[in-house]
Formats: sequence, structure tokens, C-alpha cells
Amino acid sequence: MHILFFTYPAKVNALFILVSFATSGIHLSFQMVVVAALIARVRGWRSKGFDLGRWAYPVYLVAIVYGVGMLVNIVYPGALSSPGPSSSTTAG
Repeated sequence: MHILFFTYPAKVNALFILVSFATSGIHLSFQMVVVAALIARVRGWRSKGFDLGRWAYPVYLVAIVYGVGMLVNIVYPGALSSPGPSSSTTAG
């Protein structure tokens, strides 16, 4: 199954795909707010009340890098093809 640019293995549960993309939608909407705040800040907008001052740009950039990383982590099905726990790591 292909969604965006990611290919899911053949026997992936449809519920997993739905939950994965619902969660990624929440993260994507947050990233859009962070990018919009960064653009507004570059254009001269200053928040009323709490202000990060000169730390605003580094905080925005860290938030964007972290958010994109988490978005890829949620959408990419890397753990689906990994082997299960070995017998030496399971309790029993």
C-alpha cells in the first residue's frame, strides 16, 4: 500500500495506517502553526505579554527540526519490518 511516498508492507493492519495518519495530521497542523509564527516573526510581529526575545528564532528552528523528525518517525513504517524480540531479551 502506498500513502504519500511511504510504502507499507503487504499485511499491515488498516487501523495502524489510520492511527498513524491521524497522529501525523495533528503533528502536521502544529508544524504549520510553528512555521506561520516564524514567518510572522520575520515580518516584524511581536507577541503581547510573553516574549522570547532573541531566543525566539532558535526555539522556532528547534521546534521545526524536532517536528519534522517526529512526523517522519510517525509516518515511516520502519518498526513494521523489524524482527520481534529475541528469546534472550524476553522475560520468562
